[in-house]
Amino acid sequence: MTRRWIAYGALTALAALPIGGEARALTRLPSVAALVCDITAVVAYRLRATSRRATSRRPSRSYAVIPHPSRSSVRRADQRSSPRLGATGLRTPTTQQAARRYRWRRRREGYESLAARVAPPTGFTRVAANDKSYAAWLRHLPLLSPGSPVRSYRGRQILSPGHPALLAVVDLDVGKRDRQQCMDTIMRLRGEYLFARGRADRAAFGWAGGRRFGYKHWRRGLRPIKRGRRWRFEKTRRLWSGYRSFRRYLDYMFSWTGTIHQGGERKVKPSAARAGDFFIQAGSPGHAVIVLDIAVNANSQRVALIGQGFMPAQDLHVLRGPRAGWFPLDPPKAVVTPLWLRPFAWSELRRFRS
Repeated sequence: MTRRWIAYGALTALAALPIGGEARALTRLPSVAALVCDITAVVAYRLRATSRRATSRRPSRSYAVIPHPSRSSVRRADQRSSPRLGATGLRTPTTQQAARRYRWRRRREGYESLAARVAPPTGFTRVAANDKSYAAWLRHLPLLSPGSPVRSYRGRQILSPGHPALLAVVDLDVGKRDRQQCMDTIMRLRGEYLFARGRADRAAFGWAGGRRFGYKHWRRGLRPIKRGRRWRFEKTRRLWSGYRSFRRYLDYMFSWTGTIHQGGERKVKPSAARAGDFFIQAGSPGHAVIVLDIAVNANSQRVALIGQGFMPAQDLHVLRGPRAGWFPLDPPKAVVTPLWLRPFAWSELRRFRS
């Protein structure tokens, strides 16, 4: 609006200027000056009005001024400044929210999250995580009651409640067969998260045939078939989707894959480690453990909660680390865990591509 009035004033002033000789121009100078004064007064009035409207529409909340911010940067800045705990993944889900996030049939009636029971060491705080991220999902995994032992798929006690290596037991079913072992448990967690987020088709893992076989293949009825020396994905089943189908897919993968097939996942720099990453030592037997949560102190020192499944198939359990149950992350020093003889080197840290 201001530009329109200035343009109008300029055109009017030009029209008032004389076209003829100097004498005619001199006779018109007083009228031109008066016109310019009138235009100046109108423009000043419009500027004041525009300023008042802009002030009245200004939100009461204050934001940091960032030169030419993108939408994503504004959103991140708003999340950092928000007082809501959900923005950092620290707010414990309600019982109803937990039922939607963790779809499997749990043994414990009540809901207690990992974050609610296990606090960081003194001086440390949990790192921020988006409320819908994999890190936040792992942070609030449901736990069995305090004093629960680790049991095998047959119900036999593996670790007693007072075992020095045991910090907590996750309320995650194991199944009735010896399938969900160490790497299988880590695949199960990633798959359950993707299903809960409505992204089940993104679940795909390395398979013994040398390729990645995903749930999107499985639900369409495709199965690995060996033709000569090669494996092919061919349609041998009807279409089948839903949670039961997804669980059958995971059980199928547990039978066809292990640590020796998952070492090809993306490598992670030590400084970029986050919850959901896993250390893997491929072999037969090999072993893998998962980072369930990370905390940091004012000196940028990091500690982590580490969980594992094991052989035979057994409950996912949180290992007890030397710092109030947490394990120090101090590269290049290897991560030493109980119940496994070999330390995990940082070159063995991986992250799922899916």
